[in-house]
Formats: sequence, C-alpha cells, structure tokens
Amino acid sequence: MNAFTLLKRDHERIGHLIAKLEVTTERTGKYRTELFDQLRREVLAHLLIEEETLYPVLKDFRPIRSLATEAMEEHTALKFLLEDLASIPVHSTAWAVKFEALRESLLLHVEEREKNLFPKVRRALSPEDWENLGSLVEEAKLRVSAPSPSLVSSL
Repeated sequence: MNAFTLLKRDHERIGHLIAKLEVTTERTGKYRTELFDQLRREVLAHLLIEEETLYPVLKDFRPIRSLATEAMEEHTALKFLLEDLASIPVHSTAWAVKFEALRESLLLHVEEREKNLFPKVRRALSPEDWENLGSLVEEAKLRVSAPSPSLVSSL
C-alpha cells in the first residue's frame, strides 16, 4: 500500500478521536481522559512515522525541501500542545481551551498534508517510490503500534 493511503488512514483515526472528544464534558472525566490518552498516543506515533519516513524524502527533493523544515516546526508545536494538555486536569476550563487549540492545529495538520504536501511529494516521486515509501511507513507503523511509555515520553 502506498504511504499516502496509510498516513490518510491515521488522519481519519485522529479525526474520529477528535470528534469523540469534542462532545465530552468536564463531567465525563474518566472517558475524556481515556480518549485523550488514545489521541495522544495516535498523534505521537503518527508524527514519529512522518518524521522517520516522509520527511527524509522531502530533504532529497529541492523543490519541496523547505517543506520538511516547516513540517518539523509544526510537529514541535503539536508535541508541545499535547504535553501541555496532558498536564492540565481534564475537568477544567483550561483543558477545554487548550483542547480547542490542539483540535485546530491537528485539523490544519491534516489539511496541509492532504491538500498541499502529499500532492507535491506525489509529483516528486515515481509510483515505485510511493510504494517503497509505503513499505517504510508500514514498517514504522508496526514498530510504533504499541509504543512503550519511554517512547511516548521521549516524543
């Protein structure tokens, strides 16, 4: 399977988790915590996979090289938001405000990748390269599918 299909599936899972979290309230603390923990794991694994597989490819193609730098900066901001949100009690107003910022950032991430970055990478790569990149993504997904606590905390 090609890399773009696999990464889009991650985006869909993340979108579903965001939608579930949006309807939680401060009174559903345990459920909200479980959903957020799942979202956090999914997003951190997804970011790591992009960083290990997709972004090195970007650096090899002059027309899209600068996108790798932008993408890494965006990942840093997303990781900061995730960690900041994890430190706030889920029943607080501050959590809801920070979650909204995270939600918007994640939705922008998905839109930027699918409408801007992926098409540019597709044009730069041959169909064979797409499949090879897909194999790298699949291998990375298997490796991080059940991240250890130390892996998650190191992201």
